[in-house]
Amino acid sequence: MGKIGLGRVACIVTVFSAAGAISAAAQTLTTLAIFKGNDGSGPQSIIQGTDGNFYGADWRGGGTDTSSGTAFEVATSGKVTVLYAFCSPTDCSSGGNPSGLMQASNGNFYGTTYNDGTSRVQVCDSGCGAVFEITPGGEETTLYDFCSQKDCSDGRTPEVPLLQGANGNLFGTTAAGGIYGNGLCGTSSDYCGTIFEITLNGQLTTLYRFCSLTNCADGEDPHSLVQGADRSLYGATLLGGANGFGTFFALSPEGTLTTLYNFNEGEGGQIKFQGADGNFYGISGGVFRITTSGQLTVLYSFCSQTNCSDGYGPAALLQATDGNFYGVTYEGGSSVDNPLCERRLLGNGCGTIFKITPAGQFSTLYNFCSQANCADGSQPAALTQGTDGNLYGLTSAGPCPSGKTGCGTFFSFSLGLTPFVSANPTFGKAGYEINILGNNLTGTTRVTFGGVPATFTVVSGSLIKATVPAGANTGTVEVTTPSATLSSNVAFQILQ
Repeated sequence: MGKIGLGRVACIVTVFSAAGAISAAAQTLTTLAIFKGNDGSGPQSIIQGTDGNFYGADWRGGGTDTSSGTAFEVATSGKVTVLYAFCSPTDCSSGGNPSGLMQASNGNFYGTTYNDGTSRVQVCDSGCGAVFEITPGGEETTLYDFCSQKDCSDGRTPEVPLLQGANGNLFGTTAAGGIYGNGLCGTSSDYCGTIFEITLNGQLTTLYRFCSLTNCADGEDPHSLVQGADRSLYGATLLGGANGFGTFFALSPEGTLTTLYNFNEGEGGQIKFQGADGNFYGISGGVFRITTSGQLTVLYSFCSQTNCSDGYGPAALLQATDGNFYGVTYEGGSSVDNPLCERRLLGNGCGTIFKITPAGQFSTLYNFCSQANCADGSQPAALTQGTDGNLYGLTSAGPCPSGKTGCGTFFSFSLGLTPFVSANPTFGKAGYEINILGNNLTGTTRVTFGGVPATFTVVSGSLIKATVPAGANTGTVEVTTPSATLSSNVAFQILQ
């Protein structure tokens, strides 16, 4: 399967607001902000922070000739703030082309860059990528430069966001490097790749090097990583495996890698999350479910309808609080004759928002570029659910302030879903302090973990700090406010 950076196209945010009602009742898309280049271009992912605002990283924004992306904050009011512009030093030693942000339990943001950094070797003479930390105030620290070890045995060119594990450390993958000297890796055309663990102060440990088995039977080029409820790391490779089209794997806490499934042509892609049913869900040419025993079920294949009116190139997937799956396709949809978004990368159309039930029933909820001059944006690349119940996302193209096309947007999409709370992290032992994110939390009178009351402090209207109580069992976190009782979107895992 070829590597396509769906978020690496487009440009750029000044405040803009426009609402467009769609066919289904109570479903409304609102453009909250428009990027204008110096604050973002080519968004990769978006998350909600503990302050209630949204944070993301883009591939090429920054506004100078050496721009290699930005980390940005965007509020629902439409205000966009650049936290950090990558490649700011003249030698790009801070890295360039970030893949996304995650907020750790300490409140800081972490991520990886695909290029640049301090390592200058033949296989990546512009830099091999880095791990970075950014404070909410915008102070950047480079924690690690890849290819720091001989023959890039520590990996290079990471391409997916980091995750924080149950031990508090960060985990991620590199797309290339790792093994050297087996005839498959170590050249400018290699993939292979690694799984790594890094502490918040920058101590990196390589947990696994792909292509360790003959003919890369264990896979190569890992492009996703999720921590399961059993604390194992699950993910997918794009290449290698028994069929050459990638693998679905698990890496145990003890460091043993098991190939759970070998993808066939057209099946492989990215694992996005573990669902409420304990199975894993991902995207490729469609949306699929895969069990830990290696049983794969395709829930939906895109471009099944004439002119790909159902969308093409899924770029994001999540399970919302109603149990259904929602996502965006980068292209396809009903806007096939619109010259502003025709044939960007994969096919016709400007992209869609879609819904799939756990039983596989598919529906298109929104077609981008439905408004004049693509005021609603096109080529969506990221989607998340906010604690107010709405979906929020980014498009990588759309209207520019100058009237030209090509700039991205930040949007909300109302489904009528109820508010909830989200724990960060979603696991912990008794005595751990946990951040709980929500809306209108001022005046909270009770917090429980699996039904057991916890001590807590209301920090702000969007943040509570609570201590995991002794005797709590795995289950939902509930927060009682003056107006409602809010439940967490996923079960909180109690660690022993």
